[in-house]
Amino acid sequence: MNTVITSREALLDMAKTIVQEHGFDQLSMRRLSTACGVSVGCIYTYFPTKAELVAAIVEDFWKGAFHGVDWSGSGMMSFEDFFDVLYRRFKEYLEVFSSDWLGKFGQLDGKEYRKCMETQAFYFDHITKGLLQALERDASIPQERWTETFTQERFSRFVFDNMMTMLRKKERDYVFFVTLLRELLHGKTGNGQPMGIHDKDTRRT
Repeated sequence: MNTVITSREALLDMAKTIVQEHGFDQLSMRRLSTACGVSVGCIYTYFPTKAELVAAIVEDFWKGAFHGVDWSGSGMMSFEDFFDVLYRRFKEYLEVFSSDWLGKFGQLDGKEYRKCMETQAFYFDHITKGLLQALERDASIPQERWTETFTQERFSRFVFDNMMTMLRKKERDYVFFVTLLRELLHGKTGNGQPMGIHDKDTRRT
């Protein structure tokens, strides 16, 4: 006889298993209730709508991905090393949870998709802020590197966007990108001046 699952955590684990094995489009309250051996009403007690269930899955996923990342200790390492730690953590977690997790959100429709994106946006913002803090704490980066257009905030967003692209592509070799970060943050031009984008160059007519 199947074991009856009644706790919120256990219901959520089973929902994640369904998504991982069959996709979001195959997740329903009835299918989850059958898999857990409980009534549909029991599912609605913890998750009033499917949108709430989907949001809980996304939230649980990113909380798990964040586990083990020492955001406060990023000042003890260079920004490039912090990125390396962060990327490896997310890549390994995605491989364990699902090989195509980031690609499955497109299976959602309407309200479920919007709720999923809202929840994920919260955690994406957290990641971007963490990258910015790591950038600000890295004392080895020359302050003259930054200008009105080449800002720490924009650079953090640039790093985040490229990190997510590489994760979606399941990119294992990211040495080139880390090297690019190092050159942008610490490299010098042929005349010995810090390499970067100068504001006056963007205002040429």
